Amino acid sequence: MFEINLGIYNEMLRYEKDMGKLRALALWITDYDEQRIMPGLLNPREYVFTLIKHYSEKFAEDILEYGRIDAGTIDLFYGSLFSINRLLGITDEDIGRASEMQRYRNSGFWEMRRVIGQFGDVAEEVVRDGIEHIITAAVSGCVIGEYLGKVIAKKHQKSIEVDHMVFSRQGIDPLKEYLSESLRLRGNHL
Repeated sequence: MFEINLGIYNEMLRYEKDMGKLRALALWITDYDEQRIMPGLLNPREYVFTLIKHYSEKFAEDILEYGRIDAGTIDLFYGSLFSINRLLGITDEDIGRASEMQRYRNSGFWEMRRVIGQFGDVAEEVVRDGIEHIITAAVSGCVIGEYLGKVIAKKHQKSIEVDHMVFSRQGIDPLKEYLSESLRLRGNHL
């Protein structure tokens, strides 16, 4: 089993604010007024879903490969988020608000790291049960779902689709879910 050690705890402290930036993007999706024109972005909501998917997937790949998120991935992440946050008008206050609104503050994805060794068992159950598509909930769940998909692909040579759902909230309580317009359900067992 992969236990929380001082290095992982320090990583959690270092990157939790960055996860807050992804959470702010997810919150932006729920607040976006579709009548608002964004120069340079044909479909801003879909672009933001694409960013969340890309970085969730990349974080999961790095953790599977290296046991941590690679410094190069973080550099790309910073550059992308700096640019998109400016374009979308996401401020440090928005990032703070998104972090405050998460269900379990200071846990989420990083808390998963203490039980990462159990993902092999979960992957076996997913394959055995014939699950064909994983849809995650919220940003911490996005990285967890992508990680599970990578474990299944590596251990069982089975491809599984992973997509993401974000929520508008009242306080920390989810009110409405949002899925990407490009989502196409794969199979009947989610």
